[in-house]
Amino acid sequence: MVVILNQIRIITFTNKIDYIKRLFVSQLSSALFAVSMFISCTSAGEKAGDTTASKDSITTHQVTIDEFKKGQVIDSIRCTSDGAQYFALYLPTNYSPNLNFPCIVLFDAHARGVLPLNKYKDLAEKYGYILLASDNSKNGLSPEVTGKYAAALLAEARTRFNTDPARVYTAGFSGGSRVAGDVAMKDGNVSGVIGCSAGFSGNGQGGSKFDYVGFAGEQDFNLLEMEALDQQLQAHGFVHQLFTFPGIHGWPPAENLEMAMLWLQVNAMKARKQPKTDDVVDLLKSLYNKQITSAEKAKDIIAQEQLLSGMVSVLNSLSDVSSEEKKLATLQQSAEYKKAIANEGALQQQELAGQQELAKEIAAHDDKWWADKIASMKKEISSSPVVVARMKQRLLNYLGLVCYLYADGVIKQGDARSSGHYLNVFQMVDPANPDVSYLKAIQCMKLQDVQGTLIALNKAVDLAYNNVADILSEEMFAPLHSDPKFAAIVKRMNQNLSGK
Repeated sequence: MVVILNQIRIITFTNKIDYIKRLFVSQLSSALFAVSMFISCTSAGEKAGDTTASKDSITTHQVTIDEFKKGQVIDSIRCTSDGAQYFALYLPTNYSPNLNFPCIVLFDAHARGVLPLNKYKDLAEKYGYILLASDNSKNGLSPEVTGKYAAALLAEARTRFNTDPARVYTAGFSGGSRVAGDVAMKDGNVSGVIGCSAGFSGNGQGGSKFDYVGFAGEQDFNLLEMEALDQQLQAHGFVHQLFTFPGIHGWPPAENLEMAMLWLQVNAMKARKQPKTDDVVDLLKSLYNKQITSAEKAKDIIAQEQLLSGMVSVLNSLSDVSSEEKKLATLQQSAEYKKAIANEGALQQQELAGQQELAKEIAAHDDKWWADKIASMKKEISSSPVVVARMKQRLLNYLGLVCYLYADGVIKQGDARSSGHYLNVFQMVDPANPDVSYLKAIQCMKLQDVQGTLIALNKAVDLAYNNVADILSEEMFAPLHSDPKFAAIVKRMNQNLSGK
């Protein structure tokens, strides 16, 4: 089989990180900058048919016997195959060694294993899924290292728990989404991927196909990438669906991820990997119709077409979608839809050009110029039609990404004072983003300002910062580890992470 992963790469206008990196390298050494590939993004029942556990599709297999509490998130479980690796776990309350259960292995961008598990544990309970999430895989690591972590966690899921071999899935957010896609391509036995806010890295190898459901916020600076990936998946014959939701760069809300879990189940039914359950099929159809209705009210004809097309594709042969097929055909032939497609293409090109321009300008102007520029951008957002406003908001969020990368890069290069400009602009763009304060804390430590560091870290926690692993591993904060004030900050950060 053709090496598909090398074909479905992050295409043309989506190579934004590399583009910024090239600009930055022209001013600074790239040796330390390379580790900063993705923005740090902190986002600030009754069983449905009970058909997910199965022992008739595939016989149960022998696993290592471990006693873990069911129905609660457990963190920091040591991997049996690699004692240096840890993961978070959720077992549904109906978990039994006599049945095989579908399993999702998750990869957060910042090794926060409990974060997605706390977010999606109710869904796992409702549909009978095992969830495992890496406490080690994160942005900034080499593909070889993240690939090793991912392979070990998949092996852990398959040998330590009663997972259904035909229904093992991966999921990830941002850089973690790239890990989820790459390991699925290489592994060959992953049935589906839930990719949130990023596609494949292009670093993996393999020719495997799997079901792929993508997510991106309507204001996510990576939406263009996810749209382009969706087109590439279609061209290469993947079963796929892209969902958007109101929001920025982050894990999707639970109500949105529920559609992905249902979508995967319905595709498993079509592939005879699990028995057909009408309740699941009907619920997915109902949720599709709910989103289609919302798109109609918003007069978003592009979203209407994408949802109708996806609904017909996934439910065909399991439910009567004849009326939806007629509605889809009528919509696709309408002049309004053809006009919307043309407008969307123009907006995509405008967004790409805007990204390139912002990346070029960030180092060329002072804070006053950027204050005026950002005020003008925000005014345009508030006065533009909905679709245009979303695009302009993505550009503003993209500017925040550029500022983060530049600030992080110059701090790592040893020029802490110069990072002040980028942090100031970042603050103007997104005053509620805790990453501004976190980078400010590192800057203060570089400048030997301990009091300023503690103030900045407390502000980051006030803004819901929860990346405990980074604060504990950051070398600049090592002198503070014995400080009770720092310990109190870490305690509050852990509370943010656990949702308490």
